[in-house]
Amino acid sequence: MYGFIGLGAAGGNLVDEMAKKGYPSIAINFSSSDLDSLESVTDKLKLVGSEGVGKQRERAMALMQDNWESTIEFVKQKLSKPSVDVIFVCFSTAGGTGSGLAPICIELLKGSITNKTIVAVPILPDTKEFTANQMNTQEALLQLSELDTCVLPLDNQSFIANHDSNIPKNELFQKINSEFSNLLTKIDQCTYKKSKFGILDKRDAHQLFSTKGIMVISQTSLIDLNNLVLSVDNFTINIQKSWKKTIFSPIQFEKIIRAGIIFEGDESMLQFLRYEKLFDAFKNQPLELFEGYYTEGKGNVICILSGLNWIYNRVEEIDVIIEKHKSIEHEVKPRYTSKHIGKTEMINTISKNVKQEKKFNAMDVLAKYNTR
Repeated sequence: MYGFIGLGAAGGNLVDEMAKKGYPSIAINFSSSDLDSLESVTDKLKLVGSEGVGKQRERAMALMQDNWESTIEFVKQKLSKPSVDVIFVCFSTAGGTGSGLAPICIELLKGSITNKTIVAVPILPDTKEFTANQMNTQEALLQLSELDTCVLPLDNQSFIANHDSNIPKNELFQKINSEFSNLLTKIDQCTYKKSKFGILDKRDAHQLFSTKGIMVISQTSLIDLNNLVLSVDNFTINIQKSWKKTIFSPIQFEKIIRAGIIFEGDESMLQFLRYEKLFDAFKNQPLELFEGYYTEGKGNVICILSGLNWIYNRVEEIDVIIEKHKSIEHEVKPRYTSKHIGKTEMINTISKNVKQEKKFNAMDVLAKYNTR
């Protein structure tokens, strides 16, 4: 089973959707009003020191120095049951609380709760959001890129690009939250199903979520009744198209480490799924492929792609937005180290992070993020 942690307002709203579906979910925030607005999450932790941080992620990071022990203890109390093997930490990169707390919490949780897999679920702003939000996102993504974890980057801009650019904010957030919760619920439900053709079980799903790097999940129906074409090429093209029309940040096709395929439909259609062709969109074939085939459904395919390259192109897009406002930015009081990182520099940063594993020490983690 999956467990969910919502940091800040956006993270809380996302895990509220999972709580509605019965998944263990907790919300953590400085703001009482944000916590009170959640309808389905009952386990909430009000952090001390402030009533919100006003989009100042450096302030959230500083305040975490006095809240980290209660936060970790709260997570252990609420999500420690053996049935919870994967914990998703959900947060917006654009705000203050979620953006500031997430890297610290993820690193502390990975060191403190070693029998659980921790997955980061950042929510990226669209390109029209204010420069301060883009700066927060840039800083949060840099810190996330240095962590040894799976990252599922929900992206408001991807949804807008693939759907309706004029969609109201509240509807945008609701649709993304709903689609995300439906995808994870579907994957979880499939791990309990039986099939004579092969199943994607809990261990397989756990392997996928344990893989360091970017993960993207897509879903598509291969059967278009208006244009019914049963062929290897048609199946391949439609699935590959679905990879580019998700609620997640655009894929970098340099590499893939693991993949999961869930197929629901008539067994006769399996002959049109040729994985050597499907994964030729990448520069390599997956090192491992986990497959689940279920005869109910009408040709629906869910793809779980894990161990993908970091979202360098998306980072550079954010960087360009910030650079355009540089003349205004220097007039604003300096924020927490706002680095404008290009692709090459970020690759070097990640490479330097590859080092021998050392014993976990919470104080070392806190010192790294201390902005006081």
